[in-house]
Amino acid sequence: MGYYDLFDPDLQTVIRELDSQGWEVGLHGSYLSFKYLDLLKKEKSDLESIIGHPIFGVRQHYLNLDQHTWERQAEAGFLYDASFGFTNDIGFKEDRFHPFKPISNRDFYVVPLALMDACLMGEKNPLQEAINIIKLAKEKCACLVLCWHQRVFNEKEFPGYMNMYLRIIEECMSRKANFSTIGEYIHRML
Repeated sequence: MGYYDLFDPDLQTVIRELDSQGWEVGLHGSYLSFKYLDLLKKEKSDLESIIGHPIFGVRQHYLNLDQHTWERQAEAGFLYDASFGFTNDIGFKEDRFHPFKPISNRDFYVVPLALMDACLMGEKNPLQEAINIIKLAKEKCACLVLCWHQRVFNEKEFPGYMNMYLRIIEECMSRKANFSTIGEYIHRML
């Protein structure tokens, strides 16, 4: 159901394995961490203690943001946030196609989120809607960020979600997209 203990040795082993295999490990902030700096710092520190090095990225639970979240995230030591997107729609929120710096004197970036599993799969023709977003991303030379939750790869509970993800990847590959983690993308911008 999504409940877990970050300090469970088996979970820590999985996190370390993903990190050692080149997957970017970032923080999925808890529901209220978007508005409490101390909580955000603690969650970041806990995750860093498991993998043994700094983490750079965060996405807030339910894409929760307020007018001070990005300042808190920067203060906590993050380099980027990937929570700027729709919770009930797809596409580029506020027509933001590229990472932007919301705090003028900080090297902190917001990377727009364009496609999230639940929102896309609620569309009448999800594959065509995804292709439309992919075409727009290519036209705007945008960074196309997907949020596909691990639980939806359970075909029994979420039929069609895994196949849709694969179709999106194939469509991006057919259009010669460059693939990277968000952290790699941001570090290339610096």
